[in-house]
Amino acid sequence: MSSIPRLFFRANLPRRPVTPRFFSTAAPPPKPSLSQRMKQLSKEYGYSAVAVYLGLSALDFPFCFLAVRMIGTEKIAEYEHTIVEGARSLYHAAGLPGWEKKQVEEEEKNHKAATIWTELALAYAIHKSLIFIRVPITAAVTPKVVKTLRKWGWDIGKKGGLKNAVKGKKTVE
Repeated sequence: MSSIPRLFFRANLPRRPVTPRFFSTAAPPPKPSLSQRMKQLSKEYGYSAVAVYLGLSALDFPFCFLAVRMIGTEKIAEYEHTIVEGARSLYHAAGLPGWEKKQVEEEEKNHKAATIWTELALAYAIHKSLIFIRVPITAAVTPKVVKTLRKWGWDIGKKGGLKNAVKGKKTVE
């Protein structure tokens, strides 16, 4: 070994010079809101994003309806009765005339058990309240769906894809 210290060997020298890093004091750009992300998704993927969202909705609503049906009509009738009683008490507390006792008693006789329409309305309300789940799933699934459809030969999700497909033109890749 020579008397030259190992410090000067090429292997021990840094590969690139060390430069000081400059950190920006500017705040990072704000995270886009849900509506902005959906606008960006619809700009990029167009009608494909809408179709994926509607497909997820078509899958979601029957599950909500089944859940309501499995709870049972008796339980639903209890909830319906509670809601109607609450609305009646608010109505009378406001001093508004109109709901007569006779009319209310007839309604209670007619609606001892929840009707299919009540179950549908409740299932729809639950379905609508689950939008915070459907939208992120749509944002996550849409690019994969579009990619798969492109592999199958569909010309979707590109700028001018639908317009050019109707005109019979080839899109610029």
